[in-house]
Amino acid sequence: MKGRIIMAIVLFLCVSLVLLLYDGRKISVDTNKKVEGLSEELQDIFALAALAPSSHNVQSWIVDVYPADNQIEIKIDPDRKLTVVDPKDREMYISLGCYTQTLAEAFLAYGYSTECQYDANERKMVVSYEKDSDVVNETAISLIKHRHTEKAPFDKERKISGQVLESAIIKGTIDYYENGLEEYDIIKEATMTAYENQAYNQEAASELSNWLRLSNGETKKSKDGLPAEQLGIKGVKKSFYYMFTNHDSAKGENFAKQGVDNTKKQLDSANAFVIISADNNEESLIKCGQTTVDFWLQMVEKQISVHPMSYALEDEEIKAQMMKALSSTSEPQMILRIGYIKSYGENANIRRDLGDYIKVH
Repeated sequence: MKGRIIMAIVLFLCVSLVLLLYDGRKISVDTNKKVEGLSEELQDIFALAALAPSSHNVQSWIVDVYPADNQIEIKIDPDRKLTVVDPKDREMYISLGCYTQTLAEAFLAYGYSTECQYDANERKMVVSYEKDSDVVNETAISLIKHRHTEKAPFDKERKISGQVLESAIIKGTIDYYENGLEEYDIIKEATMTAYENQAYNQEAASELSNWLRLSNGETKKSKDGLPAEQLGIKGVKKSFYYMFTNHDSAKGENFAKQGVDNTKKQLDSANAFVIISADNNEESLIKCGQTTVDFWLQMVEKQISVHPMSYALEDEEIKAQMMKALSSTSEPQMILRIGYIKSYGENANIRRDLGDYIKVH
């Protein structure tokens, strides 16, 4: 009898271990690239463009393609807005710029030239493209595929030198503040305070919960949002995260506290902060998104990890205090935590089917 009990316990532990390892495996989302009316090459280009960053990975864009005219129109999807943390659509327009620039870089990698213009009346980006070469730049494609948000703590021992970033910095548009500077401490404190306020705000927590994906099955079904991979949670930690987290608990105090603890670790390990500034209008915000992707891809090439942390810009009071402390005359629109990590990753590739948001005319 005792032997049977021991065998049952061993069997239970083995099954539990298998389930833990199964749930902790890396998710693979099968994004359908097929769009009727688009050539295979254009499908590949749009699949690369889909890897653009967006807040909460909401992928907030609608794309209309006119192949006969070699023209593309890109708008914000009104059903994918973040009404609590982004009530004025600031981040949505930045994301629109991120998508536009990633699309332009994807076209360039496949031998196309592009021209991007903003139509203020229709509130859309218009991209014209033309084939110039049959040469495919695999290096450029690899940079797009490896661009990702790294939420793990960075390597404190390996510092970023200002010379490494010199070619990417544009004074007044892209500013760099390394660890040890007074400005660095100001940005760090503002970011931490803003995150704490947001984490314990019930409306913000509910909005975040709606975009969390709390199982591999949920991730495969939605193909968007924030599964464990997007939060930097992997392996056994991912298994336990999915086991003990649901959409209700994600709105609670314990989840908020864990988020605060993780954010503190992220900030404590930052090598530097980068601020990208732009005027506070739609066209300038789109340009900010384009600048962000251009900078980010340069960082990928240098194996420098990037993590957008713009919480302080989502709180008007904290933002004003930070700007005053920095004696800033330009409007900050993006704050990036940058640094080195021991194992540089790649995009988790959790993206919707192209046909969900691309229409060919």
